[in-house]
Amino acid sequence: MTQKILIVDDTLATLGALAELLTSAGFEVVTAPDFEEAKKKIDSEGPDLLIVDIRLGPYNGLHLVVRERLAHPERPVIMTTGFPDALLEAEARRYGAEFLEKPIRSADLIALVRKLLADRAVPSTE
Repeated sequence: MTQKILIVDDTLATLGALAELLTSAGFEVVTAPDFEEAKKKIDSEGPDLLIVDIRLGPYNGLHLVVRERLAHPERPVIMTTGFPDALLEAEARRYGAEFLEKPIRSADLIALVRKLLADRAVPSTE
């Protein structure tokens, strides 16, 4: 079964590039250009992993991460940004999200996605 990734980014060029990269790596990809569309896609598509940009118009990606943690605490999330901010990074990590700065190296993203999805597939021994 192909694992599904939802990519949320308000920069359409980035959205397209990440979608193409992850599709070519064998993942099913769904995209959303903003917070509202992302909420709909999460509910309708049930992705296995989210990749969310920090800046999403009037919202930021942390709003989506907080919403996601309440509804699906087990789903991995990767936050991305082209504007490094230590405070936002700390908040993202506090909510269990990984954090990558743009430009993102393709190999690094694919490796992180595979690791997070593999970790999710392994049952906890706690």
